[in-house]
Amino acid sequence: MKKALIIGATGLVGSNCLKQLLDDTRYAEVVALTRKKLDMNNPKLTNILVDFDKRETWAEYCRVDDVFSVMGTTIAVAGSKENFYKVDFTYPFEIAKTAKAMGAKQHILVSSLGADSKSSIFYSKVKGEIEEAVASIGFDTSVILQPSMLLGDRKENRPAEKVGQMLFKKLGFLFAGPLSKYQGIKAETVAAAMIYFLNSGLSGNHVFENKKIIETVNS
Repeated sequence: MKKALIIGATGLVGSNCLKQLLDDTRYAEVVALTRKKLDMNNPKLTNILVDFDKRETWAEYCRVDDVFSVMGTTIAVAGSKENFYKVDFTYPFEIAKTAKAMGAKQHILVSSLGADSKSSIFYSKVKGEIEEAVASIGFDTSVILQPSMLLGDRKENRPAEKVGQMLFKKLGFLFAGPLSKYQGIKAETVAAAMIYFLNSGLSGNHVFENKKIIETVNS
């Protein structure tokens, strides 16, 4: 059985991914690096409280087989572009590099549809930059998922996202044909895809967009 590391376990996709990992018999231990203690107990769970700005608080826990990177925020929540960049690029990249150096073979990152390092939109640009950076590290298997609007209940308040979710639910029938790639996707679907792709025998670098994620889990 394998050992997994997850960052972003308190988020919408991350919390779903953590629950599914703990239920998955292929993983003997799941290490979750968080700022605050998780409100759960499980014999397979090792919850380490860290300061992501201080490498010495988390580096030793990166000796794992698979890395599940689901860390992300918004500029509104982060408070500044600088803080956003830390959460969406610096922390995931440094942890990925450290895990690779300590023997991790596989890495999966949840990014976003439209990620592009050359984009004039700051959010999309940073997402594109972390995709390229992680892909360059050299994992045996590196997978990037690009979901569209995430559907589910977040613990943190994101008013704009709540409006978007409501529209996706009510107008979902419009996202057919060429627009199907933009349809809303359930957080648990993305989480299930993360675990599926890292246990499906893939090797090398792969990027899967929203439509492929949905089709894979629903097939």
